[in-house]
Amino acid sequence: MNQSGRRVLAACTGAYFAVRVGQLALSPVLPAVVDDLHVSTATAGLALTVMWLAYAAAQLPSGLLAGRLGGRQTVLLALGGVAVGAALVAVAGSPVAFVAAVVVVGGAAGLYYNAGASLLASAFDAVGAPIGLHKLGSRAAGVVTPVAAAGLLAVAGWRAVPAAATGVAVLGVVGTVGVVGATPAPGGATPSVRAGVWSAVEALRRPEVAGTTVLTAGGEFVEQAVLSFLPTFLAAYRGVSLGTAGALFAVTFVAAAAVGPVAGWLADRYSANAAATATMTAGVAGFLVLLGGPAVALPVGAALVGLSMGWSAPLQSRVLNALEDGERGAGFGAYRTGYLAVGSLGSVVVGTTAAKAGWGVAVALLAAVLALAALGLLAERVA
Repeated sequence: MNQSGRRVLAACTGAYFAVRVGQLALSPVLPAVVDDLHVSTATAGLALTVMWLAYAAAQLPSGLLAGRLGGRQTVLLALGGVAVGAALVAVAGSPVAFVAAVVVVGGAAGLYYNAGASLLASAFDAVGAPIGLHKLGSRAAGVVTPVAAAGLLAVAGWRAVPAAATGVAVLGVVGTVGVVGATPAPGGATPSVRAGVWSAVEALRRPEVAGTTVLTAGGEFVEQAVLSFLPTFLAAYRGVSLGTAGALFAVTFVAAAAVGPVAGWLADRYSANAAATATMTAGVAGFLVLLGGPAVALPVGAALVGLSMGWSAPLQSRVLNALEDGERGAGFGAYRTGYLAVGSLGSVVVGTTAAKAGWGVAVALLAAVLALAALGLLAERVA
């Protein structure tokens, strides 16, 4: 890894941290927002749902912008948008203003990832390990933001939390400007939006990209459900206290953070298929432990479920390597739009299954989805 590549990786990891802080800073303040702005709980929940929908909807536009403006410029646009959106949340004086500001945060955050991944792909020949290390920015935000938000809420009120997120995003802008050199937009004539969309569709039609999109959607489906319901499952099905459930959830996050760089390195050094298969298989074993293992084995099961999230670096590197430089923006954006759209169904499907058939069936469903994805990867290797 050369010095220039390390600088780009550091800047992108910091930018990803800043973007994710802007999103994750909103959940901890919702109870205070409900009281202060007289927002209903349903409206507050709807605001977060719309934020994540805006995030998903921005994936393809993000790819198109990266193709037209260049990766660095699009990263700066995303960070600036998160800073503006978080600032608007901090000064929101009505429910409508709050929801609108939250949507700005989600849409701006959605512009980031494809551009950041494009910068990494341009800076490194083997992108699996950098993508895995890059993920640490998001994982770190998941650990730091709730703790910092709780402290700020206690001493300064809820508006201080999005205000702090604004400051973090501004620091991300400064870091990106100072570390990443100007990146020109791809050469040649600038494609129209219609041409960019067509290029994305063509990229998705390639067997390798289409197959990887399906497999990634399976992994995202499971991850979204785990992030939404793992503590609830542990408390309701295994009968542990809420405190213990929270501690086991933290174990999952730690394992997820640790596995990303390792899975990415294995993808570069050996095989993306083998790395993703290994992480998904670990997740299947983890769910089985959580379903039927002894109580003392629950931390092991939680850690194995966290390891299952290591699929992202190997599978994303597969797509980036399959795309040409000029189509990475639109193609990778279309890929992310596809798997995030399908993956977002994880929470509602698992929640509904749990309500209708119980938590045991719901978690067995997650194990089955991961097992099918792992078998799909194995079938590719055999073929």
